[in-house]
Amino acid sequence: KDTGELTVPLNNLFERVVKATGVSLSTVQRVVKENASKPAGTKFTSPRKTINKPSPKSSVDQFDEEIIRSVLYKFVHIHKRRPTMQAVYQAVINDGVALRGKLTSFKKIVHKLGFRWRKTEDNRKLLIEKTDIRAKRTEYLRKLKSYKEQGRNIVYSDETYIHSSHTVPKSWDDGTDNCLKSPVVKGKRLIILHCGGRKGFVPNAALLFKSGLKTGDYHDDMNHQNYKKWVQ
Repeated sequence: KDTGELTVPLNNLFERVVKATGVSLSTVQRVVKENASKPAGTKFTSPRKTINKPSPKSSVDQFDEEIIRSVLYKFVHIHKRRPTMQAVYQAVINDGVALRGKLTSFKKIVHKLGFRWRKTEDNRKLLIEKTDIRAKRTEYLRKLKSYKEQGRNIVYSDETYIHSSHTVPKSWDDGTDNCLKSPVVKGKRLIILHCGGRKGFVPNAALLFKSGLKTGDYHDDMNHQNYKKWVQ
């Protein structure tokens, strides 16, 4: 190639194909043989590229992902219950997450979050986090413990939300239309983000924005892009 000369003669077709494609000579010969056995005029088409599109029913934003993960942890650490899929599914709905699919789609979401089904010693199924995710959490806790021992000022951040048409769940009602009624549509979700530590909240760090917007500094829902922008 550097001298401008052919490395394989033009009349040696098979060797040229091997050199150009990197496949073996036997593979080239087999393809040619298969083509020769086909009727004249046979057309070949390139295989279509497979595109894996996420199902809208098994997709939630990162804010809802954190709610689902929190519900799973509450079953174990607060309620002291086994987090079966049906129970978690219902608890997530009760927590205000608008799931678009049924239980089958919800299982895919939970699997995406890093949880899997595992049989316990009494042969009952239980939702368990994958080993690599547990390892990352352990590493985080060890670093946190080390920073506390060093006397560092640790700042924690968290987010929550409230629907724009939020009302109290109960009120005095005599069964007539004269009493307060809850709106049918919950409205847009207002996302609230703040951080603080033992010295109190960080000044001017509070963030409040409406989800689903397509304009502004913070748009759509709370995700890692919006979180990084807020931190910076």
